[in-house]
Amino acid sequence: MIETDGCVYPLAIRKSAQPVKEIKKFEILKPIAEGEKALRIGSGGVVCLANDLLPVDAKNWYIPVGLL
Repeated sequence: MIETDGCVYPLAIRKSAQPVKEIKKFEILKPIAEGEKALRIGSGGVVCLANDLLPVDAKNWYIPVGLL
């Protein structure tokens, strides 16, 4: 996770080209978006062996390790 200015950006690093279940794990962050000291949850991604930058859903991406 990267946290800056009250916003959390979830990231994961995996060896496969399309780690399907990783984005579902980002749901564990929902409780931090609630309550008095809530943080926003920004766009996230999975750094992986994908060939191209690919959208997973509206807020998350597969990020090719070669872009880093």
